[in-house]
Amino acid sequence: MACVDLRKILTDPKNVWSPQTSVRFPDDKDFVNVTERWTTFNPPTFAAAISPATEDDVIKAIKLARLHDIPFLATGARHGYSPTLGRLKGGLALDLSQINMVDIDHTAGILTVGGGTSLSQLFDPLDEAGYEILPPLLIYKTQILASLVYLGPESEAREAAKPILELNPPIKNLAVVPWSKLLATHGFGFDAAVNAKNIVRAIYGSNTRQISASTYDKVFAKMQAFYAANPDARTSLVELEIFPNQATAAVPHDRTSYPWRDAQGYMLPFFMWTERGGKTEEIVKKFGPDLRRDFVAASGYPDLQVTIPYAFGDETLEQIYGPDKLPRLSALKKAWDPDNVFAYLHPLPTEYPKTAKGKVSSTP
Repeated sequence: MACVDLRKILTDPKNVWSPQTSVRFPDDKDFVNVTERWTTFNPPTFAAAISPATEDDVIKAIKLARLHDIPFLATGARHGYSPTLGRLKGGLALDLSQINMVDIDHTAGILTVGGGTSLSQLFDPLDEAGYEILPPLLIYKTQILASLVYLGPESEAREAAKPILELNPPIKNLAVVPWSKLLATHGFGFDAAVNAKNIVRAIYGSNTRQISASTYDKVFAKMQAFYAANPDARTSLVELEIFPNQATAAVPHDRTSYPWRDAQGYMLPFFMWTERGGKTEEIVKKFGPDLRRDFVAASGYPDLQVTIPYAFGDETLEQIYGPDKLPRLSALKKAWDPDNVFAYLHPLPTEYPKTAKGKVSSTP
């Protein structure tokens, strides 16, 4: 990036920002509130942040960044976790948290959201519109956990739950909440823990078509040894996500750019530790890909395939986007982003010869 005065550029009165649009710099006390990440592993750094209140201000901010050759990242709940984002240094954070509209077209059955809309902001509008929020079948990991929901007065609920409360469970949480807060409450605060920011996290995802019990046995044994050797990483876990894919699989493969419609689940070795850098981080950098290889070998795929938001950044372009999708995607990239402005999250090439294969470039 050329040496530019971001403060002068962004605070120029000629910009005529909306009154609700805010511009912040590292010396502002609330700068962290608009730049804090979900994970601190290999983070980008910012020299300024703008929180547009209107789409016009989003456009204006991007045009300024392009004019002055300022690298930027557009963020909502603080973007993804891929270490490739760490390539951005001293850039502009385009905080879209105010662009959080939710619009439901009942006739077309289409949900339109703003760039800064979070998942929690969808529950009430979808519920009020009569749409199911959760799929009919859910699977949780093995555990002893009772989550009782009573529709009625608290006194009646306590009486109904009395036999269980008399067992003196070591952890219990009793709360009266509206329906919109039920999911965030019934899991003993799990929702808040998952969404906590500013924690060191690294996730090595892969798609799977099948579940292998023997692979789980092998991985669990490795995790047991990992926990014993690295006590500061004992909050790490292995997560299997399975969502109903009937609707996904019903869409013809060539209709959209999404390549992995036959995936039945997503394996996520999910590492958390207390301090950036140091011994544990170096161990995770080797151990994470090792576990991923175990899952890929039993996945039913001939090679690593990973759904795009779960890509770590060390995969090939073909493993992320699918080889048959890349020619059209690269043509779109060339048409709409020929200068590679969007260069930090698994960037697409502007050209894709059929013979060109390899890992995602480590430089934009």
